[in-house]
Amino acid sequence: MSRRPEAERSDWTDLDLLTRQEAYGRLQEEITETGTRLAELGDSDEAERGLLEARLRALREAAGDLTDNATTEVVMGRVQGKVALITGAARGQGRSHAVRLAEEGADVVVTDVCHDISDALPYPLASKEELDETVELVRATGRRCVAVQADVRSVTEVRAAVDAARAEFGRLDIVVANAGVMSSGSAWELSEEAWDVVVDVNLKGAWNTARAAIPWLIEAGAGGSIIMISSAAGIRGHVPYAHYVASKHGVVGLMKALSNELAPHRIRVNTVHPTGVSDTGISVGVPVEELAAREPLFALAAMNPLAPYVEPRDVSNAVLFLASDEGRYVTGLQFTVDAGSTNKP
Repeated sequence: MSRRPEAERSDWTDLDLLTRQEAYGRLQEEITETGTRLAELGDSDEAERGLLEARLRALREAAGDLTDNATTEVVMGRVQGKVALITGAARGQGRSHAVRLAEEGADVVVTDVCHDISDALPYPLASKEELDETVELVRATGRRCVAVQADVRSVTEVRAAVDAARAEFGRLDIVVANAGVMSSGSAWELSEEAWDVVVDVNLKGAWNTARAAIPWLIEAGAGGSIIMISSAAGIRGHVPYAHYVASKHGVVGLMKALSNELAPHRIRVNTVHPTGVSDTGISVGVPVEELAAREPLFALAAMNPLAPYVEPRDVSNAVLFLASDEGRYVTGLQFTVDAGSTNKP
């Protein structure tokens, strides 16, 4: 006879606080993993779907058992009761940020453009179906989620997402300006369209996201956290994508100015700087091996001392810290999650 895994026990009264916190964290990870498998399965295998749905119900019941018998310290997630707006959330880092914040108690509004916007980008952008999958993954954690299709180049569309947060949840506490695109090419050979689309999405999009949310954050009077996803390329002079480097350096300048402007309102503003991240759907349009052979400095930038790349969840953990009260006095920070990339000789 099979035994329920330790993380699914219904009697939590004999576990100390630390053990219960660890068990709750494991349960949330399993809920997310099971929800991901369920979203990817589709309707092709009814038997497998039934097993996964049963597994998800059991995990949620186990989480309920834990919180029913836990102290307030365990029940309360690190962003419990807060509301987050995340752009570029249909896949990759944005999806990961949404799920991670939800695991720690946040309700989430997710946005993405959900269609291609320029022939100058060498890869397809995320779809509406992928954005819907993100919604299901967030809801699998037990939190609420609303999706708004929005192009961050349009402040009107981003304001619609802020309005959705206000209408659905009545508040907004965390803003993650994550949407970003890239391509490659020597600076003097880039087309105007290639330059404009990268700078408009990465830098203007971050500005639009901030200026759509800031009036509501100030009006609410409860402070807040704005997190802008930059890059190791926002610290170093990476090649061959000067437009991307310029946009990500620009995000840092925007963050630094806003962190000073918004400090009187207790609104913190920080940037996160990943190195290469796995599973984002973004591509420079050239095989990495070919680009490394052609551009030695690209190869040098990709040589991280600690690991060749990081996972989306690694970046999301940094976002979570900056969003939470643990970072209540952290503002104006360039937070690297880069496996040593920007520190190497």
